[in-house]
Amino acid sequence: MRNKNRGFTLIEILVVITIISIVSGIIVFSIGDTRSREFDRETRRLQTVLQMASQEAVMQYQQLGVIIEPDGYQFVRLDEEQEKWVPFSSDDATFRNHKVMEGVTLEVSLDGMDSGLGSDIEELTLIDDEELDRFDDDEDEEVALQPQIYMLSSGELNDFIIYLDFDEINEHFMITGNLAGAIKLERADAPEE
Repeated sequence: MRNKNRGFTLIEILVVITIISIVSGIIVFSIGDTRSREFDRETRRLQTVLQMASQEAVMQYQQLGVIIEPDGYQFVRLDEEQEKWVPFSSDDATFRNHKVMEGVTLEVSLDGMDSGLGSDIEELTLIDDEELDRFDDDEDEEVALQPQIYMLSSGELNDFIIYLDFDEINEHFMITGNLAGAIKLERADAPEE
């Protein structure tokens, strides 16, 4: 009599395991590659928007600035009548405030000087009650916008380096700008801790 409870052969099991391994490997690499492409697109967007803003400053004969924050950036313009920086309003959505993708951090260095974004507090000072009351009275005032990057109507920029770090996939880029108005994107080494 023949046994009717026939199981899978070792070859069949190995073929199924191999197929599952290949498919899961492709999925894992495509997911990581997607995040890498998103990060690449984010860095190229920032470089392009900076170049466009520099051109806009020249064409509109305005002084523009960029405020870099760890999670995004915004454009401002110098209001010469009020002698202060104000949000840059344009019909073009390109220059609206932009938050970078989750997991990406920005840091700017100006002419070799660190911006202080994300730096540790070095000194603490005690504030007496009188000074604290003075600060409480100033709460209603607007916070003055102060850009780190200046784009002048002459086409000049201040020297800067913007570091874009995406630790999730261990990728790092930097965007550099110089006095002549050149804005370049390049891969960077991992930042030192």
